[in-house]
Amino acid sequence: MKGFAAGVVAGVLAAGGVSGVAEARAGDGLSIQIVSYPKVAQPGRPVAYRVEMRNAGPGDTVPPPLRVVLPPEVKLLNVDVVECRTGGGHEVTCPPRGPVRAGGTGAVTVVGLVDPHARGPLGAKAVLGTHTAETTTGVGEGADLALRLSRDGRPMRMARSGRQVFRIGAVIWNHGPHTVRDAQLFLRARQARLVEAVGARCGDSEGYVGCRVPAVQPGERARFELLFRSKRAAASASAVVYSAKFGDRRPGNDKARLRLG
Repeated sequence: MKGFAAGVVAGVLAAGGVSGVAEARAGDGLSIQIVSYPKVAQPGRPVAYRVEMRNAGPGDTVPPPLRVVLPPEVKLLNVDVVECRTGGGHEVTCPPRGPVRAGGTGAVTVVGLVDPHARGPLGAKAVLGTHTAETTTGVGEGADLALRLSRDGRPMRMARSGRQVFRIGAVIWNHGPHTVRDAQLFLRARQARLVEAVGARCGDSEGYVGCRVPAVQPGERARFELLFRSKRAAASASAVVYSAKFGDRRPGNDKARLRLG
């Protein structure tokens, strides 16, 4: 789980930097800071909160429990400290793991998922006893990608192996407002294996196919074809498309299913 959180933080850092650094200090030597990533959150995409506690001294201190309260529009996904407890999908409580030495620090990373309909700004806070730090993150417009799958032509039977070959057409519309250059399609074709992709860079692993979609301007569409082979005539496929940078403001039309047989 720590690796998951680290990966998400690395991803959102690359997507847009830091937002809303806030710090609370007090006379007992303790201070708390909360930082949110990325600078602008996107609907349907993760947002990460890094909370750091410091003990400026002069002596060691056993801190009170730490609470991290997420915005109502953000659903908790992960916390990288196993002792922390989650409740209600929007709050994390972390009991102290012992005294914090003078000059020492402690930290926790909390990852949440922004609601597709969130408009922002998103306010989160970290509470350590009487100390409270808050951060505010804006929410972008997001993207609106739509997907349709179609079976192109009838299945072809390979005489020697008895397998059937299916050709699937994928059409992705960009309803705006952004040009999407990082759209990715993930497709699962049950009982079928990818043979070839035309018009997109695709690869398959453990029953899933991932495709990098060419850049799509607002109001335009991208189309490509996937060729599969299967021993079963009743194979089926399901897929979803999304932008890692912009998320999706209207989830639902970004998914599609298709029966191949």
